[in-house]
Amino acid sequence: MLVADIQTAMEDKYSLQTYSTAKTMRQIASAVRYYSRYNPYIVLYSFTTVLDQNAYDLPTGTIVVVDVLWPADEAMTVVNIGALRESMLRRPIRYDLVSEHVIEEIKADAFYTAYLGNWSLQNAQIVLVPTPGVTGQDVQLWYGKVHALNEAETAYTTIPDADLDIVASLSLAELLQQLQIEAGSQPDYAEGLGKVTHHFQSANLYSVIVELRRRVKGKYGTGMGAVG
Repeated sequence: MLVADIQTAMEDKYSLQTYSTAKTMRQIASAVRYYSRYNPYIVLYSFTTVLDQNAYDLPTGTIVVVDVLWPADEAMTVVNIGALRESMLRRPIRYDLVSEHVIEEIKADAFYTAYLGNWSLQNAQIVLVPTPGVTGQDVQLWYGKVHALNEAETAYTTIPDADLDIVASLSLAELLQQLQIEAGSQPDYAEGLGKVTHHFQSANLYSVIVELRRRVKGKYGTGMGAVG
C-alpha cells in the first residue's frame, strides 16, 4: 500500500487543513500501529527447547502471539507426529455424511491434545507446558508485529491494498484526535453580544473518530490482544 495513496485518500475525506509531509507520515505511522492491533503482520519464528527451561524470550517487535506448536512427548519427533497424524486421519471424509466432518475434527483435536504441548504468556515470554525434558525439540511460534515501511519509506508492502480506505480512515482519526484535544483545552467565552463555544467540538469529534475506527473492527473483529 503506497503512502501517497493513503495521503490522497485522507485529503479526499478532509481538506480543511493542510499538514506537512513529516507530520502526515507520523499520523499514518500511528494509524498503522492501531491497524496492526486488528490485522498484524504474521511471522513464523522457530527455535529449539533447552532441557528443563520452560520460559523463552519473544522475538523483538512481537505485539501478539497467534499460536505455538511443539511436541510435548519426548519420544515423538516431527516425522513421527506427521506419520501418526496421517494414519489417524487417512480415511477420506464422505461429504454426504455431515457427522463425519464432526468426527474427524474430534479425532484431530484428540491428536493435538495428546501429543502437542501447551503454552502461556508471562512477562513477555513464552512459557512451555510441560517443561521440556530434552534439548533440541523444534518449536514453531506464529506471532504478529506492526506493519513497517519499506526501506524507501514509500509503502507499507505488507498491508493489503484492499484496506486502503480503512488505513486512510484511521489516519484521519489520528488527525482529528489532535483537533479534539485542542478543542477540549479552549474555554468558552462571550464578548458583548457575541459568544464562542468550544465544548461541543470535543464530543462531536469523538463521535467522528469512533466511526472512523469502527471500520477496522467491522472487518477484523475486536482485535487480537497484545503482549504485555
